[in-house]
Amino acid sequence: MDKEIPQKRTDATIAHLSFWSAPVLLFLVAVIIRVAFVAKSSGDFNDYVSHWFDHFSVYGWDGFIKPPGNYSMPYLFLLAPVAQLVGVAPTIVLVKSISVFFDGILACSVKSLVLSVTGDSRRAWIAFFGILLLPTVVLNSSAWGQCDSIYTSFIVLGIGALISSKWSKAGMWLSLAFSFKMQALFIVPFLFWMWCASGRPPLRCAFIVPVVFLLTVAPRDYTRSRCRRCSHAVSKPD
Repeated sequence: MDKEIPQKRTDATIAHLSFWSAPVLLFLVAVIIRVAFVAKSSGDFNDYVSHWFDHFSVYGWDGFIKPPGNYSMPYLFLLAPVAQLVGVAPTIVLVKSISVFFDGILACSVKSLVLSVTGDSRRAWIAFFGILLLPTVVLNSSAWGQCDSIYTSFIVLGIGALISSKWSKAGMWLSLAFSFKMQALFIVPFLFWMWCASGRPPLRCAFIVPVVFLLTVAPRDYTRSRCRRCSHAVSKPD
């Protein structure tokens, strides 16, 4: 009897290690694949994003006096603080770190969605690692440095809120997705179907979408005027 107890403990330890070894291995594979692609540059990075990064690394927040390019303001607000880390790592690594970080957010969002729909944690983890290892996700962030994982994460969070009938949160997440990329409009037919199938929630929830969107756009003009006033104050002679 005494010998059986240590044997059971050993079996339990082995089973515990086996349970966690696969997720850890898959996570390491996802990291290694991204590291392998991170040094590769794309046309968008060379022609646009690298110049935006250089702009903010030189001018800091004053760079919003005349924001570079015509890209979405929320992405520039993510890029500007990362640009202050210039010298810590190569520019291409810092830029892609934003997209890779949101790969993780996207995977967590999908995991949460699958868990809420199925109640099966095993399927949720399969979905999590499926997203992390999906070739299109890997290439989009680590190879091309695109921000599609950002707005897609917000879409998934919005769908999760819709399924839970949390319309205010859904409107917030989906408007954030739209503020990053207009491709989020492709989800509108699904939203309309959900609205009709759910007994038509209060219309006031629909106003959240334009309000949040305007809040993400408004800082462009506010920050530009604020930075301009600060620069004039600093450069004003005594």
